[in-house]
Amino acid sequence: MIAVSLCLLFALPQGPSKEDLREAQKFVLTNSEKSVRKGTNLCASLNCVSSMEILLKRFKGDQPHYRDIVWDGIVLFDDPYSREMIAKELKKNKKDAYLRQWAAEALGVYADPTYGPILMKAAKDKSVGVRRAVAKSLGQVGLKEAEKILVRFLKDKDSIVRGNAIESLLQLGVASAQEIYQQGLNDPDAGTRTALLAIVQKYSQEHTVSYSLKALQDDDWRVRLQAIENLFECEPTTEIMDSLIPALGRVRPLVRVPLLAGIQDWTGMKFRSSEDWDRWWSENRQTFLLKKGNGTNNSTEETVATYNGLRVDSDHIAFLMDISSTMDERTRGGERKTRFVHF
Repeated sequence: MIAVSLCLLFALPQGPSKEDLREAQKFVLTNSEKSVRKGTNLCASLNCVSSMEILLKRFKGDQPHYRDIVWDGIVLFDDPYSREMIAKELKKNKKDAYLRQWAAEALGVYADPTYGPILMKAAKDKSVGVRRAVAKSLGQVGLKEAEKILVRFLKDKDSIVRGNAIESLLQLGVASAQEIYQQGLNDPDAGTRTALLAIVQKYSQEHTVSYSLKALQDDDWRVRLQAIENLFECEPTTEIMDSLIPALGRVRPLVRVPLLAGIQDWTGMKFRSSEDWDRWWSENRQTFLLKKGNGTNNSTEETVATYNGLRVDSDHIAFLMDISSTMDERTRGGERKTRFVHF
């Protein structure tokens, strides 16, 4: 009996050592991105309550960038007790809406139906960020009982909540999902229309061409750009070209660049002006064989505008300024980072 007990004792999995946890905490709580990432990976590999506590301590700090790094580790845990700590943040943390949102997102990534009831209860959260996460996660956990909540989300004032709810209904495979999806492609918000069009091949592949051709007429350039990306992933057809050629003359530069590149790839022709394309297509439409890769061996070097080495395709440019405290830090050479910012 004693021998059996000893065998069982040695057979039981051992938890992480105190040394491992101390090392993980040392790295996670530093102000070095490399060290935080190293500590995060170590915590995820330890996969226990103690290592999750370390990550949550950092996550609740006031430096957003390090929260992003820690998040990558939190979603890797499969220990049920550690995951329950995340669920508890969604249920109990009344003060921090952002933390509730991230907790709801993590539960979706875990894809465990066990957390469905918790997410359903959080659907009434006043924070739009939480509702967005819940609308997405309910589909990821595969909880069909959430259909009524998701349908109610379709009337939410927030466009992202509506979009996430539609995708979740598609994931759950509810009977009315395809009809709801088609209606969503006409959502008042262009960003939502774009996001929904981007998933057409995943959930409604047979309608990729028809939905995308219709979207080419959308008033918003983002929707038109997504439609073009969808169409060039399809097999070339005369029907598609009949819509793409005329679009060359009416789209903004950012949309025209991939449009022109795709048409050149399908045809091997290197015209630039919309007039030349119109003329060529009208003369060759009936006989020309469209094929992906036609332009591969007939490419010409294109001159493009760049800014600090980045290609500029658009006629709209936004500059994002980093005003965080890290910009006041010094480089290895002892100079402040702000000195190297050029306008």
